Amino acid sequence: MAPGRRVCSPAWSDIHGLLHMRLNDAAAVLHISSTRLKLLCRRYGLARWPGKKIRSLNAKLEKLSEEAIDAREGTLQGAAARRPLGTIAQENGKVLDDLVAVYAQIESSVAEMWKFGGDGTMNLPANSGVPVFSGANN
Repeated sequence: MAPGRRVCSPAWSDIHGLLHMRLNDAAAVLHISSTRLKLLCRRYGLARWPGKKIRSLNAKLEKLSEEAIDAREGTLQGAAARRPLGTIAQENGKVLDDLVAVYAQIESSVAEMWKFGGDGTMNLPANSGVPVFSGANN
C-alpha cells in the first residue's frame, strides 16, 4: 500500500444512518469515494442505493401532512379542498407503509448477507464478494 493512503471501511451502522442522502453526499460524509461506497453496500447485501426512493417518500409525507393541516384549517384551494381528510390520512398511511417496506427490505438484504454463527464468526455466502481469511497463518 502506498504511504499515506488510508483504507476506510465504514461499518453498516455508519452507512445505515446515511441511506436517506444522495450517494455522493453520503460518500463525502464517510470520506470515501462513491465507487467505494457502492462496493461496500453490495458487500453488505444492498443492491441499490435507496436515497432517491427514501427522499421521494419523505417528500410525499411532508406534502400530505401540509395538506392535512390546510384541510383542517380550511385553507385548501381548488380540487384539493374537496378531498376529505380521511382520504389524505389513508394516503399518508400508504406512504408510511411504503417507507417502512423500503427499510424492511434493506434490513432483510443486509441480514441475509451477514449471518453470524453462534461463536461470533461471520458465515458469508460464497458469492458475497467478501474475501474470507482463515485465522491461522499458512
